[in-house]
Amino acid sequence: MAYVQPFLRRATRRRPVAQDGEELSKCPNQEDGLGEEGFKKCLTTFDLVSLGVGSCCGAGMYLTVGLVSRGAGIGGALSFIIAGFGSLLSGLCYAELAALCPKTSGSAYMYSYVTVGELVAFVIGWGLLVEYAIGTAASAVALSAAVDTMSNYSYGKVMTTYVGAFLGRPYFDVIAAVVCLTLTLVLTSGVKLSATFNNILNLVNLIVLLIFCGCSILLIRPMIVEDNGIFPNGVSGAIAQIPTAYFAFIGFDIVASTGEEAMNPSKSIPRSIWVSVFINTIVYVAVVIFLNLAMPYFAMTSNSAMIDVFATKQWTYVTYIVSTGAVCALFAATFGSLFPLPRVLYAMAKDGLISSHFGYLCPTRKTPKLATVVSGCISAVVAVSVDLRLLIEMVLIGTLLAYVLVAVCVLITRYSFDEDNISNLPSKDSNDNPEKSDQDKMSEILSNGSKVEPDLHLPLSRKLWKLFSRSPTPGETLTSGELSVILVTLLGAETIASLILVTFGDVIADGNIYVCTCLSPFVFAVLVVIMILCRLPQNTRTSGFRVPLVPLLPVAVTFFNVYLMMSLRWVTWCMFGVWMIIGFLVYLYYSQRDGGLQVSSVDEDKRPLLEAKDSKDEDR
Repeated sequence: MAYVQPFLRRATRRRPVAQDGEELSKCPNQEDGLGEEGFKKCLTTFDLVSLGVGSCCGAGMYLTVGLVSRGAGIGGALSFIIAGFGSLLSGLCYAELAALCPKTSGSAYMYSYVTVGELVAFVIGWGLLVEYAIGTAASAVALSAAVDTMSNYSYGKVMTTYVGAFLGRPYFDVIAAVVCLTLTLVLTSGVKLSATFNNILNLVNLIVLLIFCGCSILLIRPMIVEDNGIFPNGVSGAIAQIPTAYFAFIGFDIVASTGEEAMNPSKSIPRSIWVSVFINTIVYVAVVIFLNLAMPYFAMTSNSAMIDVFATKQWTYVTYIVSTGAVCALFAATFGSLFPLPRVLYAMAKDGLISSHFGYLCPTRKTPKLATVVSGCISAVVAVSVDLRLLIEMVLIGTLLAYVLVAVCVLITRYSFDEDNISNLPSKDSNDNPEKSDQDKMSEILSNGSKVEPDLHLPLSRKLWKLFSRSPTPGETLTSGELSVILVTLLGAETIASLILVTFGDVIADGNIYVCTCLSPFVFAVLVVIMILCRLPQNTRTSGFRVPLVPLLPVAVTFFNVYLMMSLRWVTWCMFGVWMIIGFLVYLYYSQRDGGLQVSSVDEDKRPLLEAKDSKDEDR
């Protein structure tokens, strides 16, 4: 027990929130002279939108559009619309947290650190590392495949003949490795140069898209739709392609990792997330429609359908133009995946959760140089040694886990009334003591070791009974521990329900009474949790943007992403589990050695009130 309590205290410790113009904490390396703190704040809203669009409209457009079209025909537009709507919902959750804590460079990692605690934040950060590293490798491999297609597959033949198989790949992919290392050099040159490079790639990609749509108009054959219909495989065929279409939107969340480099993060990051998701949806839908009006879905025999539609017509020049656009788009997607990786490493190193050497910031370029170099080298190694399909699924599981936790963090920020935000809770006696300020209330909390409302000390069952037996009074709410029980119940019920839906989806569609009976308790549990959350008061803290329809929207986001996670192969889950075990060992080592978050470097007036109370309890 002597080790358990300190460990739990560290694991549940939360990070202070820094708003615009405030500095959150110093880098642990600064005292050693290893680097200077402070990213260069030079990214505009346009730069962030370009980063979000470029990270999606690469592999998502030139690979995923063909895959969805082959399975759903022109009805694939519906798949992208639904997937885009789901991504927009996740983007709204990111936007609220980005506005709440804009001065962060760790994306979902930092959001969970602020709202949940250190251990959960480390799990998310460790998952983001594998997501971004493998996402970079997957985009580099896709770029190499595009070059191979442009060369009429001569590149692959030469490498197979003279180099041979290498680990999990048919040959040593030199192009993929060179792309990762080249982008590493670009990123170490400074964020402004990197953003300019990304903007140029996206501009070329936009021009190529316009050329594709214009040339596709000349190939439109209305009889294709007349013969095959809008949904050649039925509406269910379009629904089945939603997970594939959803992969095309992965990447917009990297905008949230630019909080310390954006010029006005509290406004530009939320706006950039919405705009990038909207633009990506419009682009995907337009390309699917034009592609399926120019070529029958059953004739799309490869993943490079956008190129093949002109190659089959022997439009040589247009084929090479579209291929060039594919290379630029995939280059931008690779850049978009690699860009946030060193920033997550840097944020975790600042907090003492991994080696402090990754917290080194180049004094002249204002970039995390060591973290960037290591990130690029690891991505290059993965690109030449792992199969593309496994890469894609590993990216999915890390991304979906982050989306789930971000939605949960939104619920926590809305319904949590601990010491750090109890002043936002309307109290029953606020009318009787109007002169009592928020500071007086907080002093009373810290001195008495209790909360404003005595009802908070009731058992959870009594509180829930009071919530449903009568209209709740303004001050009735749950403690953080009780709220955690509610949210864990929600995630557990959604996980089991999703697993049943994935495994027995066809049987449920046929109306099998036994499977539906097994599913109903978990659906009922989700509905009960939603009803409980609807009855609870929400805090009044403002952050510039607030997600609408809480709790329905965050609950929908969690269910949608948990369902997609359950549909992944067991091999992916095994590899992800091994990675998480390694991460837990790393956390144990560094949390014991360094003590986790470097709270000593935070000013006294910026420490979280929760830690202040914990310190007072220890003195007692």
